[in-house]
Amino acid sequence: MLLLLPALLLATSAFAARSQCPWVKNAKFGDAARAAIVAKHNDYRSRIANGTAKYKGGKTLSSGKNVYALVMVTEFSEALSRITEKMGNTELLGF
Repeated sequence: MLLLLPALLLATSAFAARSQCPWVKNAKFGDAARAAIVAKHNDYRSRIANGTAKYKGGKTLSSGKNVYALVMVTEFSEALSRITEKMGNTELLGF
């Protein structure tokens, strides 16, 4: 289970690097954007976990189970980015 998160981050970072807008050269998330994404994710997560999330028509969803908060580990993310750049991004997903 502990290896699942690093493997997922490794695979998705390589995919995200290739799926960026082609007209934006080397687009990367800054600290403020990264913090905003994590905060919004955790807001949605909290609503689901606590049973306050609203569904279509205003119906409240039941509370979630095992809905964990997202934490951004900047050092790991930066190291992973350097590794995928050195590998050409394509080797990680087999493309």
